[in-house]
Amino acid sequence: MQYINISDIKPASYNPRKISQQQFNKLQESIKNIGFVMPILVNKSNMTIIAGHQRTKAAKAIGVEQVPVFFCNNINQADEIKFNQIHNGKDNELGAVE
Repeated sequence: MQYINISDIKPASYNPRKISQQQFNKLQESIKNIGFVMPILVNKSNMTIIAGHQRTKAAKAIGVEQVPVFFCNNINQADEIKFNQIHNGKDNELGAVE
């Protein structure tokens, strides 16, 4: 894991996840108060976010400039999408926000 500039990563066009404004506000407050519990998962070859879209969006909204990132190497877009769907599905089952 390492910290990188938030501007160096980009959201995946295939990420379908949306959260309510209330959840988004809570996520921003959580990042302000305790920081990141989980790093953003990123495909190193194209700097695309695999998991952590909402955390990244919330961090940007509160002015965070660097975020913790775990890079995945040698992963193709099909695997990115598969992991994204699994990750979002598990979070939705638990009622959690990304």
